[in-house]
Amino acid sequence: MCHIDPGGESEDRSPNQERWQHLQVYKTEEQRRTMVATKRKKMTNREKAERARKKKELQELGFMPPDKPKLNRKKYVDEARKEWNNRGSEWFIWEVYLYKAIEIMLGKTDKNFRVSPEAVGVAKSLKLAMHLKAFSDQMKAEGRKEYKAKELYDYIEDILDA
Repeated sequence: MCHIDPGGESEDRSPNQERWQHLQVYKTEEQRRTMVATKRKKMTNREKAERARKKKELQELGFMPPDKPKLNRKKYVDEARKEWNNRGSEWFIWEVYLYKAIEIMLGKTDKNFRVSPEAVGVAKSLKLAMHLKAFSDQMKAEGRKEYKAKELYDYIEDILDA
C-alpha cells in the first residue's frame, strides 16, 4: 500500500492521489489506526451547563428557534382518529387524499436522508393491509366466514413486531 508523504515525492503517485494531497495522510498503518481509534472526550456537567446557557441566550436574541414542546403521542393519535371518523361523506375523494398522505409519509427522511420512523410506521401499515387482505383471501379459499382473533394475530404478528 502506498502512503503519501507530503514532504517528498512518491514515484507511484497518481493524479487522483495529488488531488487529495491536502488531506491528512498517515505515514504508517499504525498511525492511521491510532488516529481512527481515538474517541471524543465526554462533556463535563459544567460544559453541558455552559452550552445550555449559551443556547438559551441565542434563543432569547432570536438567533435560534425556541425549543418545540414535546408531542403528547396519545393525545395526537386520539385527535387524528376523531378527525378521521368525523370526516365528510364524500367517500371516494378521501381515498385520493389518503393515497397522497401515504406517498408523502413514505418519502419522509431525516436530515441525513435516512428513512424516518414515521415512514417505517406507514410502511408497516401498508404491509399490514396486504397481510389482512391475504388472510381474508385464505379464509375465503378455505370456505370459512369466521375465525378466531388468535388466528389473525398469528398471521400478522411478524409485521407488528418488525
